[in-house]
Amino acid sequence: MQPEASFKKHLKEGFEAACGLAPHYWFPLVASMMQKAGVPDLYVADGKIGAWIEAKVNGNGLSAIQTLEQRKMAMAGSIVIVLHCDLSAPKELRMIDRGQFTKDGMYLFQPCFLSWSNSKTPEFWSRVIHGA
Repeated sequence: MQPEASFKKHLKEGFEAACGLAPHYWFPLVASMMQKAGVPDLYVADGKIGAWIEAKVNGNGLSAIQTLEQRKMAMAGSIVIVLHCDLSAPKELRMIDRGQFTKDGMYLFQPCFLSWSNSKTPEFWSRVIHGA
């Protein structure tokens, strides 16, 4: 499994475990000829708010088209979050950092040190989606 696919799988399992029976929605976008380039990898909704999530691993950043499209999405009112994780670190030491495009199109990287091992908790996902 590719590193980014592994990260997305971990996020999906964590999100579904954290939400449990509460209303929630998870939708992965799969690259195809019909998909617009630059759209984030995932759409999640936790029963309160929906957000687009781009997953980046091992120091990879956003491409120019991802930056452009995700900035436009945020300026149009969408919540667009970028999660970064270094998968080369041992699992018990892995941290997930968060960035977000603001409504004025700026990208703010917010090192928040979300623990890989806490990804199945509601608190983790509240910090991811709501920035709390």
